Amino acid sequence: MAIPQQEERTGASARTVIVVLGAVVVITMIFVWWPATTLREELLDQLLVDVSQPVPGFSGRAAIAVLPFDNLSDDPSQDYFADGLTEDIIAGLQQQSWFPVIARNSTFTYKGSNADAREVARDLGAGYVLEGSVQRRGDTLRVNAQLNDAEGLHLWTEKYDGPLADVFDIRDDIIANIIEAVVPELQNREMQRVEFVHPDNLQAWDYLLKAEARRPDSLEETQQVEDMVWKALDLDP
Repeated sequence: MAIPQQEERTGASARTVIVVLGAVVVITMIFVWWPATTLREELLDQLLVDVSQPVPGFSGRAAIAVLPFDNLSDDPSQDYFADGLTEDIIAGLQQQSWFPVIARNSTFTYKGSNADAREVARDLGAGYVLEGSVQRRGDTLRVNAQLNDAEGLHLWTEKYDGPLADVFDIRDDIIANIIEAVVPELQNREMQRVEFVHPDNLQAWDYLLKAEARRPDSLEETQQVEDMVWKALDLDP
């Protein structure tokens, strides 16, 4: 009776080994067959980015955070009007495909805090921060808006004065000015991002080319390719 039990345990152990080896092969094959750019960007991002903080860029595209506009009216109950204008701007920007927009629930936590734009950008992982104020007096309206980058640099600022009936035109003008200010900068950043980064170490580049050219069909060859990739990273992080 002991022999069948021993054979059963042996068979189970063999199946476990096969499953583990199969998983290793699949993972390493995926690692090797990633496109070259993905390998360079995603792997290095995982190694170098501190994920304990929000990661800026949203896959390379700088996001924009719209802070709640301050209510400068004499009547504090007019907060709803400033909040509504802010939400309309967020909704309008979210319809654009050029850049992500930080969610309202995140930006409205800064309401009344007088937070620095650089602090907000760091906390939320944003590349741009829009802030402003609204002053409503009867049927007249004054809106101030300014756009800063993550370093606190002013990119655009504007003041609007007019009748309350123009509020929607003001909103659309703010959105249009943000897009006009941000999109060219994003385009330049994208062009820089996709440009080939020349390696400092030609031996590292050679290792990478060899790794990309190989199509391993065994665990041993897969390990060799992985070793080449890590040698390249060691020579030129």
